Amino acid sequence: MLVSVVVPVFNAESTLQGCLDALLDQDFPGEQYEVIVVDNGSRDGTWSLLERYSPRVRRLQETQVRGSYAARNAGIRASKGSIIAFTDGDCVPDRRWLSLLVEGFNDPEVGCVGGEILALVPATSAERYAEAKGILRQKQTLKNSYRPFFQTANVAYRCEVFHDIGLFEQSLESGGDADLCWRLQEQTSWKLRFQEAATVLHHHRTSWRELWKQFERYGRGRASLQLLHPDYPAASFGFLNESLRLLIKLGVHASRYGISTLLSPIFGDTNREPLEFSFYSLVTQAAFMLGKHRGPRQKVTRTLYATRAEG
Repeated sequence: MLVSVVVPVFNAESTLQGCLDALLDQDFPGEQYEVIVVDNGSRDGTWSLLERYSPRVRRLQETQVRGSYAARNAGIRASKGSIIAFTDGDCVPDRRWLSLLVEGFNDPEVGCVGGEILALVPATSAERYAEAKGILRQKQTLKNSYRPFFQTANVAYRCEVFHDIGLFEQSLESGGDADLCWRLQEQTSWKLRFQEAATVLHHHRTSWRELWKQFERYGRGRASLQLLHPDYPAASFGFLNESLRLLIKLGVHASRYGISTLLSPIFGDTNREPLEFSFYSLVTQAAFMLGKHRGPRQKVTRTLYATRAEG
């Protein structure tokens, strides 16, 4: 049995070496897995760094469509494995990661296996907040109100799944992992399995600006998923009501801490955890709300892809 590991990257020069070193040091027989890295148009030294890992790492380019799901689809089409595992260029898989994911497929009814996503040791207040809130933890997404799903930073699929339901929906900016996992559950009888011990360590966003961009993208993804999955429950509150709730929360926090103190992470790291967490909570909620209400204005259509067998 051959396993393919697909890693989409974009401007990943600063983190990719740690990811690749960990992937090439797995306690899994080297002749039984391949590593495919798909560059999505990086403008830094990512492509040159990948050259140093050849031929042990196959490097591909996806430049026609910008997006991590398009890069993953290119990796799927190029893969030779009967199981296709995914992680990201800013993740460091545990040495037992691949063997534990593959072990989850011992049950022939299992079509998708996910492992847990943990945080690397945080260095900034934004990273401490993300770790404390469990951002990207699979335990969170497995509790999704619609259907459970695994995030692509740590998941593996049987190649038959892609024959059955197609590839990632690459028109999505965010939420393609949920969409694929939900289609598996809606259209097939394949089961999910959580292998909690199959861990990867993830680099969280280091600043409030990066968290804002991340959660605004999540908000747009939420809106897009609601268009593609009409039964996915919509938010309970409209834009004006959500804005009012956020302003009230800001007022409560400001009266407790003082507005200048509350917003101090904008100007420097306060190292005062309660204040930091209040600030980042407001940032992520505001960004998600804004992205969600911008999202429906974007055209979202279900595109049709050739299955891996036809590609």
